[in-house]
Amino acid sequence: MKTVQEILEDRRRQNEINLEKRRHEVFEKVPRIAEIEKQITKKNLERIRNLVHDANTDKITAEIEVLEKERDNLLEKNNFPLDYLEMKYHCDICKDTGVDGTKICSCRKRIKIEQLFENSEIEEILKTQNFDNFDLSLFRRDRQNGELISPYENMKEIKEELFEYATNFSDESLNLYLFGPVGTGKTFMINCIANEVLKDGHSVVYLTETDLVNEVLEYKYAFSEKKSELRPRFDSIFNSDLLIIDDLGSNPINENSKSAVFEVINKRLVKKLPVIISSNLNTEQLRAKYDMRIYSRIVGEYFSRHFYGNDIRISKWTSY
Repeated sequence: MKTVQEILEDRRRQNEINLEKRRHEVFEKVPRIAEIEKQITKKNLERIRNLVHDANTDKITAEIEVLEKERDNLLEKNNFPLDYLEMKYHCDICKDTGVDGTKICSCRKRIKIEQLFENSEIEEILKTQNFDNFDLSLFRRDRQNGELISPYENMKEIKEELFEYATNFSDESLNLYLFGPVGTGKTFMINCIANEVLKDGHSVVYLTETDLVNEVLEYKYAFSEKKSELRPRFDSIFNSDLLIIDDLGSNPINENSKSAVFEVINKRLVKKLPVIISSNLNTEQLRAKYDMRIYSRIVGEYFSRHFYGNDIRISKWTSY
C-alpha cells in the first residue's frame, strides 16, 4: 500500500499531466492562445526583473492584463472554461501538498481513511447519489392521512436544510438523526451530505450499524498483534471529521452491540465530533430497542428529521 506522501506525489504528477493535455488541446485548436501565453510568461519575467531593481511595473502590468483579457475572450469564444489552463487539484486547500500553511491539511486524514476502508463502495455510490441528482419529483405531492405537509414539501425542506448543513460543514456542525420508513430517501440523502463534506476536504467514515459494531468488537476482542493492525481503522471511527452510521436498528442487536454503539456515540459527543445516523426507527421505537443511554443521547443531542411517504424505490421502478 502506498504511503499518504506517495499518493500526494502521484496526484501532483497527474495534475501536471492533465494540465499539459488541456494546454495541448487549447493550443492546437486556438494557436493564438499559445502565443499569448508565451508573451505573458515573458512579460511576467520582465516585471520580476523590474521589481528586483525597484523599477516601475505599471506599464508591464497593464500589458499583461490586456493579454489576459484577449486570452479569456478566445477561451470563451471557443467554448473552453476560463480556468481551463489553470492547475486543477484534488484538494484546493493545500494544492495537494498535504500542508495547509503551518499545519497538516485535512486531506491527509481523508486519504488515510480512504485507504483503511478501501473496500467500501461509497466512492462509486457518491458518483451518482449527490444533491445534483436528487430527484424531488419522485416524492408524492398530495397530502394523505392528516399529513400537515406532503412528502414532496417535506423533502424539499429537508433537502434545503441539509444542503446548507453539508456545504457549511465544520467541527461545530450538529449531530443528525434522520428517521423514517424504508425507501423514503434517508440513505440517498446521507450520501448527498457525504459527497459535499468530502469535496470540501473533510474526512468521512461511512458505515452501516452492522459494520460499525463489527469494527468495534473485532478490535476489542482481538489479540495484541491483531489489535495493532486494526487500531488505525478503530481510531478513525472516533476521530474522523464526520461519522455516518446508516441503518441503525435494522438488524437484531444484543448487549455487546448496544455497548459498541454507545461507546462510539458517547465518545464522539465528548470530543464534539459530528455524527449522522439514519434509521427506520422513530424515537419511541428507538427507546424500545436500545437502552436509555443511547436513546437519551440521540434525543437530547441530535437534530431529528422525519422522512415519510411511499417507498420511492418501488415508485421509481414502477414508473418505467
